[in-house]
Amino acid sequence: MRALCSPTAGAVRRYTAQQYLRTPREMAVLFADLPEALANSVEIARRASLILRLGEMHMPHYPVPDGTNAADFLRVESARGLERRLALERDAARIEQRHARLQSELDVICQMGFASYFLICRLSRSGTPHSVS
Repeated sequence: MRALCSPTAGAVRRYTAQQYLRTPREMAVLFADLPEALANSVEIARRASLILRLGEMHMPHYPVPDGTNAADFLRVESARGLERRLALERDAARIEQRHARLQSELDVICQMGFASYFLICRLSRSGTPHSVS
């Protein structure tokens, strides 16, 4: 059994030898008593048209307030969150260290074009309903 661990979620998912993409023949045997399930899956696959162009990145768009962009909005929201977390911190050196680290990490995130993705993840963790395009 293999394990896949997400370092951010802290959850370990265990995969068995039974979890793989089955052949059409294996699926026909598995669903012999329910042939309409196979027909429905073929119809869904036919309707789902997806063209993947290798080397291109397509990130979801997170709606931000007018007059700003996802990178700037992420920086503002991150700074606000850091201030809340540091409200009781009295060590100026630690405060400066945390601000520098946040700036460094945001620089990487924004350079890579992941600002919208991080905003979406933040809302997902908070349970806030949201929609993206």
